Amino acid sequence: MSVKLLPIDAGWVRRMAVLADGPWTREVVESALRAHGWAGPDPVVWDPGEPHHLPGEAGEAGDEEEGPTGWKLELGEPPPADPGEAPEPHSFVALPFALLWPPPGLLDDDWDDEEEEDDLDEDYSAAWARRPEAGPEEFHAEFDRVGTLVRELLGPPTRTFGVPGDEVRREIWDRGPMALVLAMDDDVPTYSHYDRIALTVRPSSSAGWTEEG
Repeated sequence: MSVKLLPIDAGWVRRMAVLADGPWTREVVESALRAHGWAGPDPVVWDPGEPHHLPGEAGEAGDEEEGPTGWKLELGEPPPADPGEAPEPHSFVALPFALLWPPPGLLDDDWDDEEEEDDLDEDYSAAWARRPEAGPEEFHAEFDRVGTLVRELLGPPTRTFGVPGDEVRREIWDRGPMALVLAMDDDVPTYSHYDRIALTVRPSSSAGWTEEG
């Protein structure tokens, strides 16, 4: 097993909290992404379902000659243009920062740690700290570490799902119509190749855990 970590700190948490405190409009969110250094001077190309690669790393997604890009900020449906318009349920900005391979649910009696390898590892740049001998214990510890950072900034979560040791965990800080969510679940962009932990800003109404996320 192995764990990959994007070493985020309280500054990263504050930036996500700024997004959650809104207003949640496309102009404001894109301006915030640029202010945080998470987007270049041009408007963000909001392509739902496709990771948005933060600047400062060579190459593009899937560009093998240039090598892997760094952090991948996942974007859902774009925020509305009109401040009076309600966002789509799947309008979000997600910052994945921890990946566990393989997910515990994939392990079976035939699994061989010495023969199996994480064939997506090279898709992630050196910005990700590799811990090749780490497993679920270290993965859950990272959830708790970042949860502590959010608590120090925003106080206790308003809602929680799951308990330590569960494969699905979610802590939610409701911020009016939006919420800051710390979630451990499947990594959908890699078709569940990993379990992941992410900080996400999304509508409070769709922040609770469901099978659809």
